[in-house]
Amino acid sequence: MYSIVSIMFSTLVNISMANAVGSGLPELPVNIELVSDGVKQRTIHGWHSSRLVKYDGHLYAAATVQDDNGDNAWQDKGLLFRRESDGRWRKVGKLPNQPYHICVAPDGRFWVIAPSRYRTCEVYRSKRPGDLSDMELIYNGTCAYVGASMSPEGNFLIMHAETNAAGPNAVITKFYEASTDTWYTSRFETPEHRCGYEGIILRGKKAIAVVNSSACPPVEGATINESSPWRKVRLARCDDLTKGQWTTRMWLDRDYGGTGLADTYFHDGFIYLTYSHRGADSLEEYSRSQNSNFIARISDDLSAEVFPFPQSTGAGRILCSSSGKFYFLGRSGSDLSLWDMDVENSFHLSNERRLVDAGDKLEGYVMHTLRPQRFGGEDDGDTIHLLNTTTSSGDANNEKLYHAWFRLPE
Repeated sequence: MYSIVSIMFSTLVNISMANAVGSGLPELPVNIELVSDGVKQRTIHGWHSSRLVKYDGHLYAAATVQDDNGDNAWQDKGLLFRRESDGRWRKVGKLPNQPYHICVAPDGRFWVIAPSRYRTCEVYRSKRPGDLSDMELIYNGTCAYVGASMSPEGNFLIMHAETNAAGPNAVITKFYEASTDTWYTSRFETPEHRCGYEGIILRGKKAIAVVNSSACPPVEGATINESSPWRKVRLARCDDLTKGQWTTRMWLDRDYGGTGLADTYFHDGFIYLTYSHRGADSLEEYSRSQNSNFIARISDDLSAEVFPFPQSTGAGRILCSSSGKFYFLGRSGSDLSLWDMDVENSFHLSNERRLVDAGDKLEGYVMHTLRPQRFGGEDDGDTIHLLNTTTSSGDANNEKLYHAWFRLPE
């Protein structure tokens, strides 16, 4: 059921203005491999999550599969795959629960967050560097609404809600300092109720996080569509996690509307965040508003410059070449496209190119790519790797997981 045979779908089309399907766009050749033919759709979940890393020249992928005998709330388990030098994906590890974040430290030890139910937060770590076949449980927190990050020094940070209960809550942070092999605990309050889905940048002992509410109830007299639990966003910073003093501020704090965070990218001291948002302070104002896409440049002092974004941010990814040129990968109808992105000119997009034959295989609402700046491991220069599932088979427990890669254009 869980095939590890890779199937290559290669296109040999050069970038040109001639597009066989008639869109008139230049085409970007893409290589596509089948990682597994029997994963759950929920393998792809969480805008902030990690399912793909690279270490010692090999790609590693984490997937969720059905487990009818599983001792967890979702009747599933995790499989861990490695891409071999011949292009084949081989199963190299398993977990009793769904893997949500996979990180890798400079010493080659893998860290995988794999909660078994909403009220837990299991963190597993490989006992030996480079070996995913033997994982041990090293931490279990209080809530499955989590974020995680790995620093270049091998430090690790996980953030999760204090409780699953309704009402004012807090975020618990567990920081592992690699040089001293020591854990530190801190917290900050979230009166907007339970938060989770944190996008984190960790450098040394310092962290900056984008924190999304996940349980803030609709205001009185409003439906969940008019006042989504996901409407509020808090920004947080701690300059020394061994001391645990957090500075936070509410950033998006409207009573009506909703927010869909999409991607975070760290460059030159700034966090770039793409998201969709609809916000209002009254039902009357909400009725006149509409959902729009944005990109924000978040500074170290937690201030944010916000710019309108001309493309849907859902499943989109910010990319950067080895020379420092920025791109945006996103959906264009049923296709995937790549644009040049000018970060110095209000994030203007230009030069759209269609990724050949990728849109019908990479369908999940999150597009996973290598993010060593957030999850550790290695990048691959100007080669971009993508991991995603199909969603169109109609069987949420038996979808295909694909790996695709392409070269950024000159």
